[in-house]
Amino acid sequence: MIIAFDSDGTLIAENDKPRQEVVELLRALSPCNEIIVWSSSSQHAEEIARKVGVFELISVAASKTNVFLKGQVDICFDDQPVKLAKYNIKI
Repeated sequence: MIIAFDSDGTLIAENDKPRQEVVELLRALSPCNEIIVWSSSSQHAEEIARKVGVFELISVAASKTNVFLKGQVDICFDDQPVKLAKYNIKI
């Protein structure tokens, strides 16, 4: 499966601290799935993935507006209600 995690508000909280429970979820799902971290820009997504220590586990850091990814993502975890994947989970 292809699973995407939003960066701001999802992997890191508003206080700029990692949300450990979400980081651990990403770690748990990474062995058997393709993991994407996305944000408003791919550069920012990569920075956040490095900051929370999961960069080595992700397949790609991407922009949410990446046309290539539209319709490809199976599950999306986000802190906002979104419709970016087949299944969108607000956390």
